Amino acid sequence: MYVLIWTDGASQRNNTLASIGVVIKTTDDDYICEISKFIGAGTSNQAEYKAFIEGIREAKKLGADRGVIYVDSEVVVKQMTGIYAIRNETLIELSKEAKRLLENTRFEIKHIRGTLNKEAHNLAYKAVKRIRDREKIAKKIRKKYRKPIDK
Repeated sequence: MYVLIWTDGASQRNNTLASIGVVIKTTDDDYICEISKFIGAGTSNQAEYKAFIEGIREAKKLGADRGVIYVDSEVVVKQMTGIYAIRNETLIELSKEAKRLLENTRFEIKHIRGTLNKEAHNLAYKAVKRIRDREKIAKKIRKKYRKPIDK
C-alpha cells in the first residue's frame, strides 16, 4: 500500500516536555491515521526522529511499504539521507532504528517547510498542551487540598 506520511516533533520547557504528531493519508487525501503523543523528556531533534520512527512503524502496521514521508526537520532528512553526519549518540541510535524500519520498503523522505506540515505540528503541540493542562490541574488540586502540618 502507498501512503503519505507527515511527521513532526516538539520539545518545550528546556527539553522536559517532548511530543510527536503524525498524519497518515492515502493518495486521495483520505485520513488513515493520526497520532498525538507525549514522549517524555527530549530535545527537538530527538522528538523529530521519534515522530519519524512512529510514522514509519504505524504505516507498516497498516500494511504500507511505500510512499512519501514529509518531514520539516532538515536535520532528520539530511542525516537519514547521508548528507549530514550524525555525531550525537542518541540521534545515532534513533537513526539506526529508523533505518531498520525502512528496510525492505520504498519510502521516499522529503523535506518540507513547516507551513506545509501544520497538521502534524498541531498534533505534536496538542500532546504537550494536554500534559501542561494536567500539570496545572494537579497544581490547583494540591494547593486546594494542602493540609497544614500540625506541630
